[in-house]
Amino acid sequence: MCCRVVESVGEGVHEVAVGDSVIPTFVSDCGECDGCISQKSNICTKLPFKITPYMPRYDQGTRFTSLNGETIYHTMCVSSFSEYTVVDVAHVTKVDPSISPSRACLLSCGISTGVGAAWKIANVEEGSTVVIFGLGSIGIAVAEGARLRGAARIIGVDLNSKKFEMGKMFGVTDFVNGGECGDKSVSQVFFLTYTMIV
Repeated sequence: MCCRVVESVGEGVHEVAVGDSVIPTFVSDCGECDGCISQKSNICTKLPFKITPYMPRYDQGTRFTSLNGETIYHTMCVSSFSEYTVVDVAHVTKVDPSISPSRACLLSCGISTGVGAAWKIANVEEGSTVVIFGLGSIGIAVAEGARLRGAARIIGVDLNSKKFEMGKMFGVTDFVNGGECGDKSVSQVFFLTYTMIV
């Protein structure tokens, strides 16, 4: 995703101000509903996530048109692949200005998804064994989340052995290359690896 600087705010917006660094997020946060205030979820029930080309508060509509009157749609409520975008305040998170935008941008999707999976979904416990299928940015973030939670063994499974070196920096202790398993499935290789190291 990205980290942006607020250029202007609409009427009634008090959560952010011009000059604030923000991360656009495609999952809404009204800050008031049970989902938003829960420690176990980040799914807003007031503005539920929908894959839609519209702004969340405009119920299948948009207030934007091109100069010739054609409708301008949104992508995932943030349209972050553009120089400028208009985003509902429910889809931005204010960022500490001391964090560089090149680092803060990682928080909006990949890191929060991966670390969140380790902490909130899997609830990784100290001393446990974790297996991660795929060591892309989200898989690496899962490894970091598992490492921070004290996992004793973090097994990375990927088709690219070069990813193991990167994985080691984030806590991956063992690696299985799914492309080198011959006629054995990755699950069989994992079973053998798991029984040998536990």
